[in-house]
Amino acid sequence: MNAIQDYQIETVEIAPAKIKYIEAAQEKIDIEIDQVITLMKKLITLIVVILSLNATAQLDNVKPHTISIESGLWDRGVTGIGYNYNFLKTENSFVSLHASAGVGLGFENQNGLGFENEYYTIAPSINIGGENVFLTVGAQYKYTQHYYYNLSGVLFGGVTPNYEGSGAGGFIGFNIISDGGFNLKGRLSATYLANSGDRMPFMPGAGFSFGYNFGR
Repeated sequence: MNAIQDYQIETVEIAPAKIKYIEAAQEKIDIEIDQVITLMKKLITLIVVILSLNATAQLDNVKPHTISIESGLWDRGVTGIGYNYNFLKTENSFVSLHASAGVGLGFENQNGLGFENEYYTIAPSINIGGENVFLTVGAQYKYTQHYYYNLSGVLFGGVTPNYEGSGAGGFIGFNIISDGGFNLKGRLSATYLANSGDRMPFMPGAGFSFGYNFGR
């Protein structure tokens, strides 16, 4: 009886400390996410201000809308669809607002090894260049799901736990728009994952897309 009473007393004494630790960790994560979102807002504001000062000359071959099929690795689905709204054009730059969703393709072989994921992204960017070729720099907010089947010892040095949640980050890439409207894009990205647990907090990404640019 004394042993049971001692255990109960010890449990009551430790529980508040655990709660405080969890609350402190969650507060730290919330602060980091707020800092990333604030940085993204400042970047968007700076882009809009700079380009609004020189929005008279325009790139005639860059149309307002782009629909594309995209593919990539790590932080995105194997195949997805994307949409871009292009605006604030100058003689050598334009702003683009991108939204995309992955279809969540994956695989599982006879040995039980497999992988699947989904992603949903919103990403503002600035494209700087001329004529048909542009350098793209932007920020992104992503909701993603990653599920692994017995691959914990195969990928990323053994650190591949499942993940479902959101994160913010940035990317850099290229954007090629032909005079006929065809569009080819590629990018490298890094996304900070909220509540990543045992998973690495920064997820790398690489992808490309092919689409059509249209509108007036």
